[in-house]
Amino acid sequence: MKAEVLVVGDELLCGRRADLNGPFLVTALARAGVRVSRCVILPDSVGIISEEIRRILTCPVDVVILSGGLGATPDDKTREGVARALGLEPVMEEQVLAMVEEKIRIRGGGVPAILQRMAARIPGSTLLPNAVGIAPGQSVTHGPTTFFLLPGPPAELKEMFLHHVVPKLGAGDKQEVPRFLTFRTAGVKESELAARIEPLVGDKSRIRLSFLPGNGTVDLYVTEEAGSVQELNGLSERIKHALFKDLYAEEEVSLQEVVGRELAKSGGSLAVAESCTGGWLAKLISDVPGSSEYFLGGVVAYDNRIKQTRLLVPEELLAAHGAVSREVAQAMACGVRHALGSDWAISVTGIAGPGGGTREKPVGLVYVGLASPDGSLHVSKHMLGGDRATVRLTGATLALDLLRRALHKGFAQECEVISAPAQR
Repeated sequence: MKAEVLVVGDELLCGRRADLNGPFLVTALARAGVRVSRCVILPDSVGIISEEIRRILTCPVDVVILSGGLGATPDDKTREGVARALGLEPVMEEQVLAMVEEKIRIRGGGVPAILQRMAARIPGSTLLPNAVGIAPGQSVTHGPTTFFLLPGPPAELKEMFLHHVVPKLGAGDKQEVPRFLTFRTAGVKESELAARIEPLVGDKSRIRLSFLPGNGTVDLYVTEEAGSVQELNGLSERIKHALFKDLYAEEEVSLQEVVGRELAKSGGSLAVAESCTGGWLAKLISDVPGSSEYFLGGVVAYDNRIKQTRLLVPEELLAAHGAVSREVAQAMACGVRHALGSDWAISVTGIAGPGGGTREKPVGLVYVGLASPDGSLHVSKHMLGGDRATVRLTGATLALDLLRRALHKGFAQECEVISAPAQR
C-alpha cells in the first residue's frame, strides 16, 4: 500500500507556523504498513490543490491524506480543491449542518452563517467524526485511490487519523510492510549515537537509520524492508545493548512521561527549583496527565534574593561561586526539597544568553542539581549550543534525564559530569 501526504496551509509556507502534521502522518502511516512516497505542503488555493490531486490521479497511489483547510474561514479550500479535481461540487447537507451547529452550541457559541461552510460535503464521501473539534473529516474514493480529508489542528488530526483512518488502512501488503524499531535516547550526542549504531548495521542496504536530534534528546528510527523477524529482533537487542543507559523508551513517549511513570510506580514525589529555565521544567512535568500524583510544585528563583529567601541558598555560597555553579545547583535542589517536602528534587541554573557570559562561564553553561530521597546530592555540568530558547529547553530536558537515570539507578560517580548532548 502506497500513500502521499498533502499538508495544506499558507501559514506553513510563510513560516508563521511549523508543520507538525506531516511528520506525524508519515511516521504513523509507515507504522501502519503504508509506504509514503511523497509529503508536500500546499497553499490554501483551490487551483493548486486540485492540480496536485490531478497529478496523483495520473499515477495513482492507494491513499492520499490531506491535512488542513476544513474550517469555516475563506482560506479553507481543501474540500473545494479535492472536489474540483474529481469533477464534483461540494454540497451542503442538513444532517451535517445540524451536527456542526450542535457542537458549537455545546461550546456556548452562536452559529454564524460562515460556520455553515464546515457542513459542505463532497458527494459520495464518508464523514469522519471529529471528537476533539468541530469540522468533520471526509473520505472519498476515486478509482484505486482513497482520499482522507483531515482537520489541521494537530490534536484533531491525530485523534481522527488513529480512530477513523488507521482501521480503514488494513495491514497493507504483508510482504512489503517495512518494520520499524524506535529508540528514544537522552543525554547523548547524535554523532556519538551514530558511531555506536552504524557498525551494528554495516552495509546492509535493506536497513535504514534515521537520527532525529532534539533539545537534549536523539530519536533513532531503524527501518528494515526485508529479512526475517528473527533478524530484526536480533538487531534490536544489539542496539539496546549499545545504547544502554542512554535509552529511555522504545515507543513514542516523552521523557517526562517516562519519568512520571517511574515516580508514580515508586510512589515518590518531586519538586523543582529553576533559574535559567524560568518554569520550563515545571511545564514539561505538568504537561503529563496525572502528574499531580507525584509533582508537588516548584520555585522559579531567577533573582539571587529568591534563591536565598525561598531556597535557603547561603549568601556566602553565591558570593564565593556565583549563581551558575555546581555548589549553587546542589544547594537549590536541597533547598526546594526541604521547602516542599518532596522525595526528589531537581534544579537548573545556567546562562541562557545571548548576554551574560564570561570566559570562565560562557553562554550555554548549565548545571543541573539532584537531591535524592536518601539525602545525597548530585550535579551534572553541560555546555550547550543554540539560542536562548534552545539552551533553556535543553537544560530542562537534561534535568529530567538526570532524574530518570537516578530513578533507574543508572547513574554513578562517572555520570556526575555529562558532556553536551544532542549536538551534531
